[in-house]
Amino acid sequence: MPTQREFASHVGVSQQAVSDLVARGILPKGASLDEWRLLCCGHLRDVAAGRKPESQDASDLLLAEKTRLTKAQAEKTELEVGALKGQLIPVAVIEEEWGRLVSATRSHLLAVPSRATAEVAAASGQEQIHGILKKHIYRALEELVKAERRSEGEGRDLEPGANERGEDDLEEVG
Repeated sequence: MPTQREFASHVGVSQQAVSDLVARGILPKGASLDEWRLLCCGHLRDVAAGRKPESQDASDLLLAEKTRLTKAQAEKTELEVGALKGQLIPVAVIEEEWGRLVSATRSHLLAVPSRATAEVAAASGQEQIHGILKKHIYRALEELVKAERRSEGEGRDLEPGANERGEDDLEEVG
């Protein structure tokens, strides 16, 4: 049986490090030099691979793992309950709907210049041109709302206080 000092010298670590390994039960008392070397190398491989934290003993590691598992199970249960209550929407459905809305918005807004060209050409000043463009943008937005209501099959009203075109409720941007 080697002394802790001999083993420390053999593997190139401090005697205190060997004492710590013995105290933690990684190096059992009464083992041979070869057994200690193999056990020490195995322990270092486990630490390097993340299987054993250097500063925790087995009971701390088990408790941490149980805590992590319990938390994961609770999160999974919350998601399952949310899905059953209809509070969650699959990502694919959201992506499809968002893509449809963006595409429709793009189409309506890109149509504004061709719809407004004749009126803008006949306009007499910047203020009148501004009003014409604003009117056509509101009209495009209103068409989007109507198309959305038709696709949903719902007859939801505009929010309280909104007029039919929504012009008074939208803020002008610089």
